[in-house]
Amino acid sequence: MTTERNNENNNSLLDEPNEHRRKTVKRRPIVPDGGWGWVIVFSSFMIHFIMDGITYSMGDIYLEPMLSSLKLNRGSVSIIFASLESITLAAAPISTVFTNTFGSRKITIVGAILASLGFFLSRLWTNIYYYYVTIGLIAGIGCGLMYLPAIVSVGYYFERKRSFAIGIADCGSGLGTIAFPFFIPWIMEHFFSNDYKGILVLESVLL
Repeated sequence: MTTERNNENNNSLLDEPNEHRRKTVKRRPIVPDGGWGWVIVFSSFMIHFIMDGITYSMGDIYLEPMLSSLKLNRGSVSIIFASLESITLAAAPISTVFTNTFGSRKITIVGAILASLGFFLSRLWTNIYYYYVTIGLIAGIGCGLMYLPAIVSVGYYFERKRSFAIGIADCGSGLGTIAFPFFIPWIMEHFFSNDYKGILVLESVLL
């Protein structure tokens, strides 16, 4: 009887680590590798298409009209576009912290609201320092908050096809950079009488 009792105790001791391991090991999330993931890819593609299409084409679209309106030199006006792009990229560490805390969807929505607000407010006052704040700072932070989650969110839905899916999403950046310098000047000429402020409102709606 004593021997049997000792064997039972030994078996129970051996089983305890296994049970503990089963309880502590977290289940790996199921990655669909398709389905709703392709909707996320399309959303990420459109974010890159619109956001990078706007930011990387601003110098071509707005430089001459702003020079005529503000009566300033090229260097002062170019700071608007440079600050937008630099703050967008510099906001990446902040975006990382917020994305890990609140999730990609919420941060993308907040970023879109800020970017849209920055461009819309630029319509209200023609002043170089005002543009530094609205386009450079506010819209720059907004675009920065959107940039990282747009890439990271794709990885949550793909494992085997992750590289392919992220590649498709990133294509939006290149296509937007090609498309916007062609279409936006045409729209500004035919629908806004070469008034760049109308385009600022249009781009705030797109964002």
